[in-house]
Amino acid sequence: MKISKELKIGLLALISGAALYLGFNFLKGSDFFSRTNHFYIVYPEIKGLTVSNPVTINGLQVGRVRGIDIMQNSNNQMLITIALRRDIKIGKNASIKLGAVDFLSGQQLLLDAGKVDLANPQNNMQSGDTIRNATFLEGILDQVTKQVEPITKKVDSTLLYINGLLKELSGAGNKVKAVLDDASSLTSNLDNTLKKQGGNIDAIMGNLRNLSSSLVETEKSFKPILKKVDDIAGQASKLELDKTLANTNKTVTELNKVLETINQGQGTLGNLIKNDTLYTNLEKLTTNLDKLLTDFRENPKRYVHFSVFGKKDKKKKGGK
Repeated sequence: MKISKELKIGLLALISGAALYLGFNFLKGSDFFSRTNHFYIVYPEIKGLTVSNPVTINGLQVGRVRGIDIMQNSNNQMLITIALRRDIKIGKNASIKLGAVDFLSGQQLLLDAGKVDLANPQNNMQSGDTIRNATFLEGILDQVTKQVEPITKKVDSTLLYINGLLKELSGAGNKVKAVLDDASSLTSNLDNTLKKQGGNIDAIMGNLRNLSSSLVETEKSFKPILKKVDDIAGQASKLELDKTLANTNKTVTELNKVLETINQGQGTLGNLIKNDTLYTNLEKLTTNLDKLLTDFRENPKRYVHFSVFGKKDKKKKGGK
């Protein structure tokens, strides 16, 4: 059977189209030669994620992004469908992160399989389930930004301080120039004065040298005199101290004699301390005085006689 050229061209075009379709879908993440499990993830945004981007576990690619759909009935959230190899099992607590691990690679999904139950596969997530714990991976650019941001703030504050300092220095430039001009003028005046008064200054210095020599000689003459004055002052102080000590000893001796006389009961003060007669008499006098005052309060008429009209009480005197 002879095949015409037209049929050959048609078959070639059909095979080429099928190969193109299969290759394009394979690049999009569709795997026609291996069986896969499909899982769903919901993100508020995808940050540049596209179909066929890899899904990795600890850096190993175990699947691809199979599809991305927008859910307009759920605030336009993005529904991502991933296809994983059948031999990859993930637990109920599996989590996934969306992000880029470096500057060169694009966005990818980093899967954490969680706690997998190999003895009871029904306790793991099944094909068609949704991975609820979905977060974003902090990108390298974000990390660099966090580290650079404090440095940027410090640089800004430093620049502001430098700008303020420069403004102050620019205003102080004229003042510094005026001070330097005054210093230069003062230096010139001082130089002229020194030139004019050079001879007088030399004479003054010569007089000071002579005065210094005279003072040295005077000091040598004064040293013996000062030594004699110190000796005289020392002797006078010693004599005065000896006299004071002698008077003190005499006073102490007399005081001891007086105290000994008192202890022996001699004299008025000795009798008062040693003899209790005075104490006994005073006690008796106090008792009698107390009795007298008591009788006076109880019978005042016995001691005092008075009348309002200046006459005596006739009834008591005449009995009428």
